[in-house]
Amino acid sequence: FLLGAIQGPLRIVTKIGNQVWYPVTKMLICALEKGIVRLRNRGKISDEHKDHDILKNIVRNICNVEVSIDHCKQALSEGKKMSHICDHLDRSTRKIIYRENYLFGSQTNLQMSASAAKCREEYSKRQKRKWVSEGQDPFQDFAFTLQPKMLEAWPRMKCSSCGKTAKVFCPRCLVPLNPPAPGLPEAEKQTTNAEELEKKLEFRLPEVKLPFNVDILLHPQENRKKATALHLCVLAPKQCRVLKFPEDLPNYDPKTTVLLFPDEKSSLLSDQKIDVSNLKTLLVVESTWQKANGVARHPKLQHIPTVRIEEKEGTFWRHQELGKGFLSTLEATYYFLIDHFKQDKQSGYDRRYDDLMVIYTHMHRRITRLKFSGDGKKAKKDNPPASEESRTSMPKHWIVDSS
Repeated sequence: FLLGAIQGPLRIVTKIGNQVWYPVTKMLICALEKGIVRLRNRGKISDEHKDHDILKNIVRNICNVEVSIDHCKQALSEGKKMSHICDHLDRSTRKIIYRENYLFGSQTNLQMSASAAKCREEYSKRQKRKWVSEGQDPFQDFAFTLQPKMLEAWPRMKCSSCGKTAKVFCPRCLVPLNPPAPGLPEAEKQTTNAEELEKKLEFRLPEVKLPFNVDILLHPQENRKKATALHLCVLAPKQCRVLKFPEDLPNYDPKTTVLLFPDEKSSLLSDQKIDVSNLKTLLVVESTWQKANGVARHPKLQHIPTVRIEEKEGTFWRHQELGKGFLSTLEATYYFLIDHFKQDKQSGYDRRYDDLMVIYTHMHRRITRLKFSGDGKKAKKDNPPASEESRTSMPKHWIVDSS
């Protein structure tokens, strides 16, 4: 009667005739312990049936394993503790623990589960994408007007347009949410340069001037909070806009417009097939890679020449299986601006567009720090912020007394 609720996460290992056997994993023990408690609370199990007897019968029927009563009692107790441990771990680490085999009567079950550091190390080996550590910051040479670390202290502000609260900028209205400047002391307010001092105290997002307009083709199913191209509208608001695809798509002049998309017809600016002096509009696609082809193949864009950038190693944290050379929309636009500057000015890049990456750098450093510290979104939501001591050692609620 519990098989229907737990057979989803189980893996089939043996099939003899019509009989299917499942492995005894920690996922199975935790699921059975929770399922028995849930059914007993709902009155589906009478008081005359003992929990350990139910567990013994289920393990015999679906796993083909005979277990003693004492070991069943121990398994129920350890299943409850393992569930408590996994509730405080991130999803990836929890998966590794659940896949481990459960050995009835063994004293290593909880010790292996409580070793969160071991699980994280194993998970990092399985990751296909290499994440840089804070000591290998890819943005350490950028010349920012406002340092990204300053954004850490910015509070959540209410947007004056939509009334929603957000941090740094409003993803709906695409306006910066600058914090109020601290007031000057009364003695300094009477001075002649009081206005200049107040401006110096203000922390505002920089505004970047671009050599051409940028139209962002936003896929209707794309999450605006995850769209990095929207940073362009916040940091270069006079020359960037978001177009809802496909209803807002106008007719572009192919002589003054290019589409940034790496297809088989695209060319590099260094190939000199495109006159950069006539470029007035750059089109960029904001969507997942699976849906980007559908946007780029729209009939209104077939006559627009496509351009690409030289292969770069991306730093975007969003998972994708296509490799390191597939960048986020903001990264691709930033590198295209650098190529355009070098081609137009015939000189080296002077860091004038680095401020376009300030919000991205802030988010990248924050997510990288959470990844290396092991604080997942669920763990951070359910628990208070960890102290510096707990970041370097195992939290106390992960240490379980196996006795």
